[in-house]
Amino acid sequence: MNLILKVSLLESDAQFETEATLDHYFYHDNTAPFLALRMIQRLGSSNPSPRYVLTVAMAFKEGKYTTNGVIFGNGDYGDLRAFFAALYLDKEARSVVLDADPSMGSLREPIIKLLSVLRSMEFNSKSPVTRFSNLMTKIGQTSHSFESVFSFFLPEFKPSGRVGDATLSSPEATLLDMPRIVGILNGLQSTVKYGLTSCDGGFGTQNYCRRYLPSPSGVLEYGKNNSTFTSETFEGPSLIGGLDNTWVGRDYRSHTEFGEVVEDPTSQMNHVYSPFYSNAGRFYSPSISMLENTVVKFQYYATAEKSGGCIGYTSGDDRLLSSEWMHCDANTNSAPNIMRTVDNWISCQFLVPNSVPNFRIVIGNRANSAGTPYFDNVTISSGTETTCTGVVIGTLDYPGKLGFSMEVVDALATLLTAGRLSQKHRNIIREAYDKELSADDGLKIAQQLVLTTAEFHTTNVVKSMDTTRPTVSFPPSSHKPYRAVVYMMFSGGCDSFNMLTPYQCTKGDKDLYEVRVACQFVEHISFILYFYHSPFLASLGIR
Repeated sequence: MNLILKVSLLESDAQFETEATLDHYFYHDNTAPFLALRMIQRLGSSNPSPRYVLTVAMAFKEGKYTTNGVIFGNGDYGDLRAFFAALYLDKEARSVVLDADPSMGSLREPIIKLLSVLRSMEFNSKSPVTRFSNLMTKIGQTSHSFESVFSFFLPEFKPSGRVGDATLSSPEATLLDMPRIVGILNGLQSTVKYGLTSCDGGFGTQNYCRRYLPSPSGVLEYGKNNSTFTSETFEGPSLIGGLDNTWVGRDYRSHTEFGEVVEDPTSQMNHVYSPFYSNAGRFYSPSISMLENTVVKFQYYATAEKSGGCIGYTSGDDRLLSSEWMHCDANTNSAPNIMRTVDNWISCQFLVPNSVPNFRIVIGNRANSAGTPYFDNVTISSGTETTCTGVVIGTLDYPGKLGFSMEVVDALATLLTAGRLSQKHRNIIREAYDKELSADDGLKIAQQLVLTTAEFHTTNVVKSMDTTRPTVSFPPSSHKPYRAVVYMMFSGGCDSFNMLTPYQCTKGDKDLYEVRVACQFVEHISFILYFYHSPFLASLGIR
């Protein structure tokens, strides 16, 4: 009995001491400002003003926060309603004017950037469990895998450069070494192009590198055209010529490898499709659900007899293996119907067998001749025969309109940068969008470019400085032996010349891009020599 009583007393003493210790920490004078600063850094700004920290800390201690006559909290010490109300509703957190202050805002955490892309760009997981590969190495963070109780980075970290020189903190900059900078960019770009795969440094586990075929692990579906295919006018998203729909090349490669959208030979105001020569079908429409008595109508133009233009259908599944040609402008037995036209547009149609549950339209050029074939205004309709007589297509509307690319870029700027993307950057991205030959390709290049902007990687307004950087001068060599400390990045470094090549800049009579290999060789030799004794470097004129 005495033994049981002693054990019970020991247990109660331990509980009392533990509660006393926790109370000591909880009610310590440093607890409120400590939590206030850390939470503001995680949810707001890396360098909050002392007044802002005091306001949030006092809300924690008093358990009450009042703004515009509204009271948050019940007055108890540590009330989190009051704490977070002060954090989010304080004037420093809501002031638009302060967004332009370079000391405000913060770098975004890599994992937050990744999750924001997946959510805003509507990631659709194709498997029950979404798996990411080795994020800790690639970007420096993995959900629920903190390296210490103080998260993934040092709260008071001051990076070298202008931020550190200004005595400002940037906790997230702790993760900014070259492998991780390249890792987050490669991973995000890969997600846009391929979905969740391991291609080109992607975050997935499967090596499924088909840009125009959805990854089995999941894809970004923002802006995806889910409507049923009805027509293709080859007029692009901003009226410069291009594909309205997601057409693909064989093996789901780019359609530009097998043909191109060009100006109508009879009208510069119109655009048409011209397929390259190939014995097999190389250009496929999206999959089309079969209806009873379905015909495919189209217009055709040839610059010479037997120019080789062919059109037909194939199975609507993902194989793209065979083609059933229906019309050909060639001396061939491949198609039952021969199209005849020279320097004149004709309208034709072919009947798709009712036994086909779904299909894709396939276009090709099967004659290696001097003539050039062109196709335009491909549309799905109803009918009962295959013919080039009396076919009327009518005027087809296209979804493209002047300024459409800017609408897309503005939407991406809102979703990915909270509207901070500068007008200059928006114009650059819009021009890149317009140069693509399909709405789908335009969207992807716009997404990729937004993800490389400073506005995406930070939470404040970025101001571009169009001024020349000051010339860097190095002190003359003393020619004395020395020892160097070399910091090795075993995950890989950053060959800046290999990553960035000056745009429209020449050195002598040569373009810098053309002499890139030679410059890389010199850089690599210099890097190797860096590990040798300095007198040897000095003898080569390397300091």
